[in-house]
Amino acid sequence: MTTVTWLGKPVPWKRTSGSGKRRYTEPAYRAWKDSFGWAAKAAHEGNPWNESCAVAIQVASDGVKAVFVLLSTETGLVLSPIVERPKGVRGDIDNYVKAVMDSVQKIVITDDRLIVAVYASFTDTIR
Repeated sequence: MTTVTWLGKPVPWKRTSGSGKRRYTEPAYRAWKDSFGWAAKAAHEGNPWNESCAVAIQVASDGVKAVFVLLSTETGLVLSPIVERPKGVRGDIDNYVKAVMDSVQKIVITDDRLIVAVYASFTDTIR
């Protein structure tokens, strides 16, 4: 199991603009993705996994927590969801999931196609 906790204001993925090789990605998203990637490098021991896994992601106004488990060794993920979006969190939950997945490729997992189950929720706080 690998748990990545990143504290700070999360930035969701946004569709890039442009076409072909001249696509534009917002600097704030690129910076967040890099920061979450560094947190993943610090949290994950060993080589990236190359087998089926699951992830549970919590998003709050003060950070993001992602718990990755190999399905061959772990069977359950439990996170407490809330029913309302926390104040200060903008964007759709699926865009935060994509941001996390993009950040951990080649660090925790070799390819995000290996993730076969995702549980994502908003929460009041990560701290």
